[in-house]
Amino acid sequence: MAHRYPAELLKIVQATAQLAEIYWHRDCFPKEFESAERGWLPALVQFTAGYAYERQGAAPAYRDLARKSLAATGGGLSAPTSALPKATWQEFSRLADNAHVRPNWKVNPLAWSKDSGKVSSVQFALSLKAEEHNILRWAADVARGGNAEAATTALRSIRGVGWKLAAFYLRDVARFYSIDEEPAWCFQPVDVWIRRIAKCWAARINRSVVNDNDAATVFIDLAHAAEVRGGDLNAGAWVLGSQLLDGDLDDVVCYWSHFARSMALNYKWNAAVSSVICPLMV
Repeated sequence: MAHRYPAELLKIVQATAQLAEIYWHRDCFPKEFESAERGWLPALVQFTAGYAYERQGAAPAYRDLARKSLAATGGGLSAPTSALPKATWQEFSRLADNAHVRPNWKVNPLAWSKDSGKVSSVQFALSLKAEEHNILRWAADVARGGNAEAATTALRSIRGVGWKLAAFYLRDVARFYSIDEEPAWCFQPVDVWIRRIAKCWAARINRSVVNDNDAATVFIDLAHAAEVRGGDLNAGAWVLGSQLLDGDLDDVVCYWSHFARSMALNYKWNAAVSSVICPLMV
């Protein structure tokens, strides 16, 4: 027998999923992927600078240093060469030294290694011959075939990339290409906001969240019950927690009157954002 969730909670879940449209806004999100589709280097830059450094403790400067080092060593190449992984890491290290930033090679996705179980993102792209070394096309092809778990495992071979970052990337790839999210957990990155909101929702339905797997499962189950994409709910919850929250988190994500008030207080956002928020007040 299917679990019966409070109607008020499902309404909030549906509205939260709609907030993902702010994250996916046409002026930003699609353009990044359209650029990445055009070649192996834009795709590698997008993955490395846009996703692979999104871990706790990563220096903000890493993203810019990654873009610069990849442009300096990969620019003009029709395909990555065997010398590129080492050259890119050396350039990143040089730029980091000039900027007085520690490169932190143990968890740096550009860190080249010859005899290690982990590879750099450049080494990973070098191995994708069938996809012309384009990591975006590779991820889409694998996920589209229902093998997102295999894609997750492969992405985790890149230095510094764990479950969260693999799911973060695959969630966005799936949204851009309208790929079915199967298995669903492969598209549920869990950060501090997802964890906190999952705990609030779990308490409302007499469940508990002990670890990140529990948090992801709460999101998956509620997305299914509310008939929304799990990735949309995940992205919308991040927008709600990090950008739109006004008031006590537990009240806002569990009670419609508090949710609506928090949204109403965000009409100060630009027209594009308001066009998403306003319909939620109906």
